[in-house]
Formats: sequence, C-alpha cells, structure tokens
Amino acid sequence: MDSLEALIKEGPDPRYALKSVVLARFDAITNARQMMRTWSEIEVALGLDASRWKSLAACYKRVEKGLASGKLKRPTSIGAVNRVRGSHGGSSSIDLDKA
Repeated sequence: MDSLEALIKEGPDPRYALKSVVLARFDAITNARQMMRTWSEIEVALGLDASRWKSLAACYKRVEKGLASGKLKRPTSIGAVNRVRGSHGGSSSIDLDKA
C-alpha cells in the first residue's frame, strides 16, 4: 500500500468530518427536511450531538450551494458512515468500500 492509499484509508480529514457526513447523506437529509424533521432530530439520527444542530444546518446549506455550483461532487459510491469515538468526543468517517 502506498502513501496515498494509506491516506485514503484513514478517511476524511477530521476538520471536514461533518461535511463528509452531510455530503454522503445529502439526499436522506434533504428528504428528512422535506418531511418537516428538525435539524436536531436529523443530527441525532445521524449519530451526532444534537446540541450542535446549527452547525449541521449551516454545513448542509454550504454543501447544497457547493453541489449546485459544481464545486462539490457526490461520491460515486456512498458507503457506511462510521462513528469513531476518540478522547475528544469523536469524529466521523466514510467507508466508501462498504456500499
């Protein structure tokens, strides 16, 4: 395994963990919002901290804008989102090999 493969295996950059979850689950989040679900309900359903719902809402809007402008692309294979807990609460990563 070369360095790039190792980097990819580590998953998304932790600074963009929320963005990676939103991008991977964009359609599901959109459907939930269309069914009048609150951001805090969606955040709990995603396994995130419900007290940060404003961060999720803002991130969703940025991803929506990025997709519309073509600056962001959806993964071709959306895999499972794994919640990995660490000493500072946790981070999320996407395993694109598990579709």
